[in-house]
Amino acid sequence: MQLSVKDKERYKLVCNWILTEILKILSDKKISINQAITISSKGIAEIVDLFADEKISSKIAKEVFAHLVQTGESPLQYVESKNLLQISDEQIIAEFVNSALNGESENIEKYRAGKSNLMGYFISKVMKISNGKANPRMVNDLLNQQLM
Repeated sequence: MQLSVKDKERYKLVCNWILTEILKILSDKKISINQAITISSKGIAEIVDLFADEKISSKIAKEVFAHLVQTGESPLQYVESKNLLQISDEQIIAEFVNSALNGESENIEKYRAGKSNLMGYFISKVMKISNGKANPRMVNDLLNQQLM
C-alpha cells in the first residue's frame, strides 16, 4: 500500500488510522482485510489530509472513513456532497460564540470564579449552534478569549 500524504509528518496520522479504524471495521464485521477494504491508499491519505488541514473534524473523518470503506468513493467528493466541511472562518465562529454566550452572564461569572467545567457547556452550545461544523480548536480559542 503506497500512501501519498502532503508531508511526512502525517505518516503517524495515517498509521493511527490504519491501526484503529481499519482494525475496528475488521473486528466488527468479522471479515478479512481483503473483504473489507475498497478504499484506496490514496483515499486514506486524502482523509488524513482533510483532517490534518482542519477541513473536517475527527468525528467527521471517522464517519467519512466508515462510509468510504464500503463504497470506495472519493473522500473530498463525499464530504462536499454531504456538506461536511468544517467552518474555520474566525468571524463566523465568533458569531457562534457570541450567540452561545448571550444570556449566559450567570454561567460566565461562575466560570470566571473558577468553575472551569463550564467550558464544556459553552463549547457544546457553540457546536450545537453551528450544527457541529465549527472548528473545535477555534471555538476553544475564541471562548477562552471571550471568557477571560
